[in-house]
Amino acid sequence: MYVLILAGGGGTRLWPLSRDAYPKQYLRLFGKRSLLQATYDRGRQLVDTDHIWVATTADQVDLIRKQLPDLPSSNYSVEPMRKNTGWSQGLAATYIYKHDPQAIIINLASDHLINNLAVYTKTLKTAALAAAETSKIITVGIYPTHYHTGYEYIHFGPAIKNYGSTTLHRVKNFFKRDEARKINQILKAKTGLWNANNYVWQAKILLDEYKLLEPRVYAGLQRIYRAIGTDNENQVKHSVFQMAESLQIDFILTGRSKNLLTIPGRFDWTDVGDWSVVWQKLPKDAQGNVIFGSKGKGEFIGMDSQNNLFMLDKQLIATVGLKDLLIVDTPDAILICPKNDAQAVKKVVEMLKEQGLTQYL
Repeated sequence: MYVLILAGGGGTRLWPLSRDAYPKQYLRLFGKRSLLQATYDRGRQLVDTDHIWVATTADQVDLIRKQLPDLPSSNYSVEPMRKNTGWSQGLAATYIYKHDPQAIIINLASDHLINNLAVYTKTLKTAALAAAETSKIITVGIYPTHYHTGYEYIHFGPAIKNYGSTTLHRVKNFFKRDEARKINQILKAKTGLWNANNYVWQAKILLDEYKLLEPRVYAGLQRIYRAIGTDNENQVKHSVFQMAESLQIDFILTGRSKNLLTIPGRFDWTDVGDWSVVWQKLPKDAQGNVIFGSKGKGEFIGMDSQNNLFMLDKQLIATVGLKDLLIVDTPDAILICPKNDAQAVKKVVEMLKEQGLTQYL
């Protein structure tokens, strides 16, 4: 059993604190440990340190080494450039399979918050057992607490096997976030789960799925597999990635794979996807404001200001009559945004790229 931590993302929706040179998974937003370090701590509840791998991009390796000094240097799956999760997870599975053909991989995103750690650990170990027994890909969905417009949904069928209090189900379908009518139907029937992109698979089974569903990706991964350990390993990997089309793992698997089963997760799970989530998860003052920043830096004075998030840097932020806003102050950029528009921050980053303002990325 192996844990793979996915740590190569850019975290654009947490701009301007999250930058290309220091993405959100390295930020300490919820305590003394960064999101990456907290994920690593959870991984150590599942496997020994030498069975934890990290998938990342070449420009983030030094950041990870500083934050995870105990991680063996051989346990990095390094992408020469970002080509999305379809490539990062495929590449990591290729390396781990080369290392151990019997490997079962538990994939952990580095930007998730988890409570009920004992339930979480038990659920993922059960998913690994199910992946071994069935030779299927297991996705751990999350029982919804409400209809969330930002998530996609898994529609699951009757249980096909019980593992104590944990059940394994067939996947009937996946519904995209804009399919509101269908999502409401499965929520009413209690047969819907948030799709947390939390996969467990045998490395070999995943690569077999690539061979069937994305033969060009599989061919590229096989080129890399044959080059691992040779003098031209990095050259081959760079060549494959340079020609590769960006692909999400969900595009490869959901709605296409016939090898998917699901386990409902009953632990408290949060995808730290934007600043509104940070506001939800941090302590608030009597007016519902979240006020945080580096200790000893920044000041805040507010009059009739409620339910806002203020990320302080070095200067004073004074507000009058503000409600439900996000204000994030950094040395070279300030974000001001309604909380209910937090997802649109990604579009700001896209505009900066289009206008050539790369110094702010």
